[in-house]
Amino acid sequence: LLKSMDIKSQDERDKLDEATKAVYLSEMQVGYMIQDLHEVIPCFSESLRDFIKLNISGRSVKEARENIRNYIINNKLGVLIYELINKPVYCRCGAEVVVKILQDQWFINYGDNEWKVKVKEWLKNMRIVPQESVAQFEATIDWLKRRACARTRGLGVPLPWDNKWIIESLSDSTIYMAFYTIIHKIREYGIDSSKLTKEFWDYILLKQGDVITLSRNLGIPVENIENIRSEFEYWYPLDLRVSGKDLIPNHLTFFIFNHVALFPRELHPKGIVANGWVLIKQQKMSKSARNIIPLKKLINVYGSDIIRLLLALNAEVHQDENIDFDMLEKLCRGEYPQLLKSLSDEIISIFHRKDLLRDDINIIDRWFWNEFIYKVQKILRSLEEVKIREAGISIYYDIRDLIKSYIGLVAVPNKRILEAIKIWLGLINIYTPFIAEEIWSETFADGMLANKVIE
Repeated sequence: LLKSMDIKSQDERDKLDEATKAVYLSEMQVGYMIQDLHEVIPCFSESLRDFIKLNISGRSVKEARENIRNYIINNKLGVLIYELINKPVYCRCGAEVVVKILQDQWFINYGDNEWKVKVKEWLKNMRIVPQESVAQFEATIDWLKRRACARTRGLGVPLPWDNKWIIESLSDSTIYMAFYTIIHKIREYGIDSSKLTKEFWDYILLKQGDVITLSRNLGIPVENIENIRSEFEYWYPLDLRVSGKDLIPNHLTFFIFNHVALFPRELHPKGIVANGWVLIKQQKMSKSARNIIPLKKLINVYGSDIIRLLLALNAEVHQDENIDFDMLEKLCRGEYPQLLKSLSDEIISIFHRKDLLRDDINIIDRWFWNEFIYKVQKILRSLEEVKIREAGISIYYDIRDLIKSYIGLVAVPNKRILEAIKIWLGLINIYTPFIAEEIWSETFADGMLANKVIE
């Protein structure tokens, strides 16, 4: 190791520290305890010597370490203490975070084995993007135990059975998407918060109880309650929960746990997309690093369509999206505006020559249409699989190249190219709606493209 790291002196402290860490890591990962350890170390009792012989001698370092830890705790020779290894930790206001053990703290017991089995079973039915994240969800389900679900300060909802506590944010947010589906109805009907009782939520979310009795007790018309329930049933179960990949070890796994615990099987979530981060020059955006770029600022500088295209084509949803300022200028002032301008000119040019298009169909026309439909079907599959970048590249580059190749092979295109352009504009509208509407107004001009169902 000293040779490979070119360490020649004891004064090379940085290299020696790095080498020491490498040795410790190697010992931990691939090291083994000596076979006759129980014979060469002093023991204060034969029972301890027997323990070492059976559980330590000849074992891997990882296994021996865990066995020693359990022996110390089980025999009350030591206690667990918790320490922040990455301290100091600072909150957004700049103050140092201090960990405090609170008396009478409330916990959710995610360590319940029966609950874990149900969550693992439902995870198998869920669509997880990317698929590689399934293993992380499974590991999180395995190691989760008790989780503090309340705090004593800050904004939040009081714990119903102990009002001196406030529900902690990660615990409070695991089913709030159910609330999103109906809050507009609650506001529309002017329902006071005092009427949002446990019985109200039991009926709306679980359809438990009698709606006539509920209406009489709360003074809410039956039709209003039923409309709120219908709104919830329209949206639930949710198809996809989209959130950051760093939330898999907590919020997203809690989200599955709590839905499985509270809702019937038919209302359990169908899928999760664990999205990547937006990086600035390969660094995660953070206030402390002072490298945050507000989205509104980018849109004001480059335009909405351009930024939508940048974010969609730069990386897949589950990957980290790296923003480099030189690349930003190159793409957002050069390549992407030129792409959209050329695409617009080409489509409008074809449409303005529509009176010259042919009715008869030859073999090249059939080839074009078959290839076009194949690409569209592939794009739709990619979108269904949340492969936004893959679909976008095909829309803006592959289909455009196909149409240019087709026009280069025939003297006059077949009229069916207008059908292809209509479908193509529908796909373009997903990514860059402003330029799509502009092209639509210059061509088919039939209302707004966003209101059309293009098949």
